[in-house]
Amino acid sequence: KQWYQRRVAITAGDIKRDLVTNRKEREQKIVKNAERSHIKANLTKSLWNVEHEERTRAAIEAAKKSQQDSNKFLKETWKRVREAKRKEEMQKQKEVDRRVKTLLEFKDNLHRSQATLRKQSIKKEKSTDCDSALIPLL
Repeated sequence: KQWYQRRVAITAGDIKRDLVTNRKEREQKIVKNAERSHIKANLTKSLWNVEHEERTRAAIEAAKKSQQDSNKFLKETWKRVREAKRKEEMQKQKEVDRRVKTLLEFKDNLHRSQATLRKQSIKKEKSTDCDSALIPLL
């Protein structure tokens, strides 16, 4: 009986120790799991932040490139518009110059025609005067 009681007492002490040890191990496991979960959550959050920053940085770079491209396109478009306007102005100026030249030529021709008609008129008057002066002599 002593051996049994002793064995039982040892077993009861062992059980108590095992229970305390198991409880400590469980608590340590819980703490370790909580720490792991916390570390994992922080790591996940950090990774998410890094990925978010990278996506944001990429979006900003894309927006800058898009803005540069649109500015370049806008400059080229305005350059074409100004060039077209300049060509149109040159064509209008050429047309005005051509019309002015035509009018000046017309004016010169008109003055020459008037001068020619005056000369012819004066010649005709002289010839009529000469003829009328010669007729009485006959």
